[in-house]
Amino acid sequence: MVKKKARKARILRFLLKLAGVVLLLLGGFVISVYAGLWGKVPSYTALEEIRLDQASEVYSSDGVLIGKFYLSDRQPIPLEVIPDHAIDALIAIEDQRFYSHSGVDYPSLFRVFFKSILMGDSGAGGGSTISQQLAKNLYPRKPGGKLRLAADKIREMIMARRLEKIYGKEGILHLYLNTVSFGDNTFGIESASRKFFGKGAKDLRPEESAVLIGMLKGTYSYNPRLFPDRSRSRRNLVLSAMQANGYLNTKTADSLSDLELTLDYRTYSYQQGLAPYFREEVRKRMLRWMESSSNPESDLNLYTSGLKIYTTLDSRLQRMAETQVEMHLPGLQSEFEKGYGAAPPWEKDKNFQDAYVRSSEPYRKLKEAGWGHQEIMDSLRVARQMVLSDWNGPHKVEASAVDSLLFYSRILHAGNLAMDAKSGAVLAWVGGIDFERFKFDHVSQSKRQVGSTFKPIVYTAALEAGLDPCSYFSAREVRYANLEDWTPSNSGEKDEAYLNYSMAYALTHSVNTVSVKVLE
Repeated sequence: MVKKKARKARILRFLLKLAGVVLLLLGGFVISVYAGLWGKVPSYTALEEIRLDQASEVYSSDGVLIGKFYLSDRQPIPLEVIPDHAIDALIAIEDQRFYSHSGVDYPSLFRVFFKSILMGDSGAGGGSTISQQLAKNLYPRKPGGKLRLAADKIREMIMARRLEKIYGKEGILHLYLNTVSFGDNTFGIESASRKFFGKGAKDLRPEESAVLIGMLKGTYSYNPRLFPDRSRSRRNLVLSAMQANGYLNTKTADSLSDLELTLDYRTYSYQQGLAPYFREEVRKRMLRWMESSSNPESDLNLYTSGLKIYTTLDSRLQRMAETQVEMHLPGLQSEFEKGYGAAPPWEKDKNFQDAYVRSSEPYRKLKEAGWGHQEIMDSLRVARQMVLSDWNGPHKVEASAVDSLLFYSRILHAGNLAMDAKSGAVLAWVGGIDFERFKFDHVSQSKRQVGSTFKPIVYTAALEAGLDPCSYFSAREVRYANLEDWTPSNSGEKDEAYLNYSMAYALTHSVNTVSVKVLE
């Protein structure tokens, strides 16, 4: 009996010593984190001066957001603009005791420790509070092993308590909802709301807020654009958590859960969206303006400073202009190709093909690298899988670079500009047919003769000078000594030279000889 008691005493002393060693090691580990041995822990001052990168926004004259310039697509908004149901959804699914802890939820941590680590329950959750998640978003973790992960967890706990002291609960919610990633390179609830539902966060419905908040568990796995069924299930889990925490009654939660998942997905990417050629011109001019700013201390950045850029573009006219190009170009393309009959140059004319390939950028780059002509052509004739697009849509084909160049050599392009005649304000700007594939802007970059587009201005000046629109002029060719013996002609039949045309007819039919006489 005595031996048994002595054995128990020895075991107890051993366990106490072991616990002391563990606590000592744990304490030393925590101190090492505080000391910055695993990465600097941001000070109170650094946390007070948090500045989030913001996307700069481009607006049309009728108040439509037509594009953004950003590194991270983020549009911070005040907390009071965010609907209560979005905040309720966040707290219900991510941190139920948010208002009762000071940055770290110790009961939740112990639950995770015992269930996840000791019992191996992978569904026990992560135990991180909203404040800890905010710390993680502001200062992302660095790759490393389990010890590194433990150090990061402690570091985030320290930051979470400091953030709570600095910002309070409302400040934490404001920072979190304007910081966290919602996938598709979108940060903050305002940008996410505009991207997935085509509206500002203030207009979100409860079920839409639940979709966005549900994404936070996995921005890819629960992306409603990619996985609508999975996203809907996650949304319903958020609604169920809101009901369980008293934010929704059972009837409302059930009715919202029965709704279909409906998106109004909008991209504000550089390549797509309304008026891409115009937005690129705006981007260039903004950068030039910043570089030439008279204030050398200016720290404005087009991609991070959250500028609001207001333009003269009318989004309604822009849509009409883009639609008209899309409507008319396919028919013109067909007529253009028919005009060449059975021997189009991009298929039959070897001289054209050779000259076109030699003038292309791929050929020039290889030539500048010292390659010979035959080497270049052998390289450009190697076939591979690619997508070629025309007015009938994209086609997956086996083709070479030469095939691609000649395929696109036949494609018609267009430029379309509408301006206010009095102020010069740009109302619509279509620089091409597909900004993603053809960056060349036919409004700002192409050099073209004014041609017949100048004739209406000539005739308007004539009317203002007192000429009658019914005034008649001969279509006969005339040599103008004052214009270096220039003799303009018409493209019509020769016997029209003996006809007389009214100004109205001549303008309507673009008669060159009459136009010059009116000008004179």
